[in-house]
Amino acid sequence: MSITARLLGPFEIEVAGRPVLISRRQERALLALLLLEHDRPVPAERLADLLWDGQSPARYRALIQSQMSRLRAALRAVGGEEWIQSARSGYALRAPGLTLDVDVFRQTVRQARAEPDACGRARLLRVSLELWRGPALVDVASDRLRSRVLAQLEELRAQAAEEWPAAMVLAGRCAEALEALVGLVAEYPQRESLVELTMRVLHGAGRTSEALEVFERFRGTLAEETGLDPSPKLLRAQMMLLRQGEHRVDRPECGPASTDPGASAGAVPAQVPGDVRGFVGRQEELAELDRLLLGDPDPSAVVISAIAGTAGVGKTALALRWAHRARARFPDGQLYVDLRGYDPDRPLPVEEVLVGFLRELGVAAGDIPRDLAGRSARFRSLVAGRRMLVLLDNAGCVEQVRPLLPGDASCRVLVTSRDSLAGLVARDGACRLNLDLLPAAQAVALLQTMIGDRVVCDLPAADRLASRCARLPLALRIAAEYATSRPGVGLADLAADLADERQRLDVLDAGGDTRTALRAVFSWSYSHLPAPAARVFRLLGCYPGHDWDEYVVAALAGIDLASARGLVLVLTRAHLVQPAPMAAGARHGMHDLLRAYAAELAGSEGDETERSEAITRLLDYYLATTASAVNAAYPAERHHRPEVSPGDQLCPAVNELSSAVAWLSAERANLISTLLAAGDGWPGHTVRLAAVLWRYLDTGARYADILLVCGFARRIACASGDRDGEATLLNGLASAHFQRGEYEQAITCLQQSVAAAIETGNRICQARALTNLATALLHGGEHERAAEYAAQALPLHRTAGNTYGVARTLNALGEIHRIAGRYAAALDLYQQVAKVHRCTGDRLNEGIVLGNIGIVQHRLGNADLAERHLRHSLAIVREAGFPQGEGFALDGLGLVFQRLGRYDEAIDHHREALAIHQRAGNRRLETETSNNLGETLRAAGRRPEAMACHEHALAVAAELGDRFQQARAHDGIAHLYQLAGADDLSKQHWRQALVRYTDLDLPEAETVRGNLAAPRH
Repeated sequence: MSITARLLGPFEIEVAGRPVLISRRQERALLALLLLEHDRPVPAERLADLLWDGQSPARYRALIQSQMSRLRAALRAVGGEEWIQSARSGYALRAPGLTLDVDVFRQTVRQARAEPDACGRARLLRVSLELWRGPALVDVASDRLRSRVLAQLEELRAQAAEEWPAAMVLAGRCAEALEALVGLVAEYPQRESLVELTMRVLHGAGRTSEALEVFERFRGTLAEETGLDPSPKLLRAQMMLLRQGEHRVDRPECGPASTDPGASAGAVPAQVPGDVRGFVGRQEELAELDRLLLGDPDPSAVVISAIAGTAGVGKTALALRWAHRARARFPDGQLYVDLRGYDPDRPLPVEEVLVGFLRELGVAAGDIPRDLAGRSARFRSLVAGRRMLVLLDNAGCVEQVRPLLPGDASCRVLVTSRDSLAGLVARDGACRLNLDLLPAAQAVALLQTMIGDRVVCDLPAADRLASRCARLPLALRIAAEYATSRPGVGLADLAADLADERQRLDVLDAGGDTRTALRAVFSWSYSHLPAPAARVFRLLGCYPGHDWDEYVVAALAGIDLASARGLVLVLTRAHLVQPAPMAAGARHGMHDLLRAYAAELAGSEGDETERSEAITRLLDYYLATTASAVNAAYPAERHHRPEVSPGDQLCPAVNELSSAVAWLSAERANLISTLLAAGDGWPGHTVRLAAVLWRYLDTGARYADILLVCGFARRIACASGDRDGEATLLNGLASAHFQRGEYEQAITCLQQSVAAAIETGNRICQARALTNLATALLHGGEHERAAEYAAQALPLHRTAGNTYGVARTLNALGEIHRIAGRYAAALDLYQQVAKVHRCTGDRLNEGIVLGNIGIVQHRLGNADLAERHLRHSLAIVREAGFPQGEGFALDGLGLVFQRLGRYDEAIDHHREALAIHQRAGNRRLETETSNNLGETLRAAGRRPEAMACHEHALAVAAELGDRFQQARAHDGIAHLYQLAGADDLSKQHWRQALVRYTDLDLPEAETVRGNLAAPRH
């Protein structure tokens, strides 16, 4: 089996080509540490020290043990459950067939250093550096992990980066070395050896003045950032260049010379401005420009590449960096012009641009044609056959570009624009490169380059600062200037200044510079919009969500779908909105700074009535569509939810289960944001939307979302005197508390819900709360009270004709019988419930009760029937996307397989169930499954693992106050101590189990008494 792990950049692991997904950052870091030390045991103390940055919690062993369980569960899906092994006081990873990029990198560097041939050495060093995709473990490493483990690796990378161009120089490939050095000096601005080599290669190519400029830039940067002077060695190199002047010492190989006879005719322009200080990252984009502009050595037509992107995203910086890197490829010169397409001043007329180009190419003023067509033709004649780059920066439209295009394939054209320049792509064959915001790691790297060591000293604050600058390069540079001008202000304080979106644009005003301040830069794009598109952009500033589709735009603006699509296209071409990443369908969004600008415009240019009407239309749309989707996904409960009339809303088709769940999944975060933003201003919408949305969140095990949404809406209901809404929302809050094992909070909410429902006369809500109260009391250990409340709920449901409520209450009574060991009575009730759900077509709840039937058949010793019902249940709940039911069915199958002696299958099913419950945060079922897994591991003879499971279950159950699962855990631990011959310890735990089973009046108490009374050997 092939296993590929990549640590040189973002953490990735693949098995047989399939990625292994590990969602939690700390668990990815844990696996990365084991990979770095593969085949060697790592003490738990060291793991904890690195994971928690030297502040290990007291229970770190238990926490690491839980993380190891989740890692093993994730690896089990690809056959790697045995890779992580417990070692003496720690853990070790032993994975046959492992390929680790760190090992490959180190080995390749060793081979390079042993290679006597300079060409071979350069090739190997290049290969080693290409393994890096960014800083090592950039997405998982803690500060201590970076400093204590990864620092040596990063140093080796820097050394390889120094040795690679040096090898190319020795091989006589100075032009390639120089091209590499430009990027390396920017990446490692304080590595003097790279600066010295750059100076030497430039001097050897007869470019001594540029070599001295490199020195002066380095000296200035070093003084600014550290207050130090260059080393004596570098100062001696500078003095040597000053003495020798422009006399080259290694002229033959160090400069590309044109063999094109036309290249020497006329002037050789070099108009491209200087490279951008602090440029970082964008390696993929630079490589793509290489491919687009240099990939075809003999094109049939002029090659045009257009860099498009929003304001401030770094289009010009990327173009300049690429132009400097590729300068050697254009020996006949580089032409440059800022077309000022989006400047506050007027755009630069094309006629004036052509005058400048012609004069640069040696045409006398009197010989320049008077008309645009003549000037354009003359320009094409002069550049024909010459290897030149034409860089057209900040184009406002295609008409600014076309007259400036060469007619000969020897030239290359690079254009930057905020517009998508669709016509240039369609008619002139341009290849567009859409430039996005910087990745998080590159954004922090840019801050570090501009600010210095303050970033390294407070990386969490730097992360927040980058995020609040939306990872927009212009904003990051303004923030960096703000930080450097205030050396006594911490980055955390600066990030706090940017926390309020309403103040962000004020902080990032670049000292009022109208060409740099973000508000001004954005305004140039906004001012180019037609009025309808400008109105939509402003109204999107009122939208509380993060991405949207055409229906949202239509609702906000009160327009039809076709108009919404057209206006979104206008905004997309202007790069004021962009397609939402990782979103299905035609969804769009904008980064935080543009959203803040749009919100500002909504307040300054729109009126309050327009904003209020737009939000009301949005809430009407969201409420109608959410109600339709939830009713389609969970039809049996529609009478529990507020009635919502769709009215004349334009809504997507969400009448089928798949389309309903897909829409709810896509809009979940936006629905929550919109609900929270509506609040007091729209109390009716807020309460009803929360009441409708609750069932979807509950089915998806999104308990934190339920607590947020229902808790907020309940406060709104209280403030507005909506007792009926309050009763409904308290039921929703209770469901989340219950699944999280917070039984006391659940019981309190349900008691309050019953009181509110009685006050308003809402019998259905009252009965529902009583049924849920019975279930919560049952799991809280109060079996008799649970039965009393279920008995109160049943007639209320029947009187109201609520078949669904009757079924749920019978299910609760079945659960009471099951836990008390009255399996035949439980089975009879469960079968009645299943019949009701089948008759009403309620597939989800049918699947849930089939799982209950499977468990009871298992307890009755009917293995075949148990497996059949549990598999049927599993298929249904998986189809419905109900993780709680999926984990329950898998755990039940594990119990069946355990009884049949199929231990490996049983363990796999238990572990998969445990992983599901842990991901969902369902601590109630997590404890039950941990105990079941412990019992199966004990039966399989795997006692240390069994002990870990029971100890984990005991810790969680104690935290939750779940006495039944505490008793089971003590019982399991006692059995394990008995097997180990530790009779005293086993008796201690059986006594603890007996106390709890006796308090709960459960039959297991007698079994434990028998264990305590049995003679010991």
